[in-house]
Amino acid sequence: MHNQGDRPRYGRLVVCPDHGFSPFLWNGEKGGVVADGAYFYGPEPMSHALWSDFTEWMRGYTEAVHAEGGPPPSWSWKEFHRVGLGLTERLRQEVGPECEVVYQKPAEDTGPDPASGAGAGQLAYSPFWD
Repeated sequence: MHNQGDRPRYGRLVVCPDHGFSPFLWNGEKGGVVADGAYFYGPEPMSHALWSDFTEWMRGYTEAVHAEGGPPPSWSWKEFHRVGLGLTERLRQEVGPECEVVYQKPAEDTGPDPASGAGAGQLAYSPFWD
C-alpha cells in the first residue's frame, strides 16, 4: 500500500521511541515528530490500524523502561526490537518505495545492537536500507 489520499509524503522517516507523549516517528530530513502515541492527528503517513499497533508497542516501552526502578527482569530488548522492526516494515510497505524508512534503537538501550554491534544511539540493523 502506498500513500493514499491526503497523507503527507516524506523522503525519510525514522522510527525511534522516546519518552514523554510517546513520540515514535520522526522526520528524517527536517527533524521533528511526525507521529506519537498520544493522539492520531490524521493525516498521518500511516493507517490508523498501524498507528494503533505502534501505540501499543510504545505503551509497553513506556511502562517498562520508564517505570520506577527501571525495567522489570522480564523486559527483553531483543523482543522489543523484533516487534519494532516488524512495525517498521509495515510502515515501509504503507509509505512506499519513495520514502526511506529506518529504525533506530532508543537511547535507553545501551547494549550493542543485536545485529550490527553498534553502540547506543546508532541506527539499528534495518533490512529496509537498499
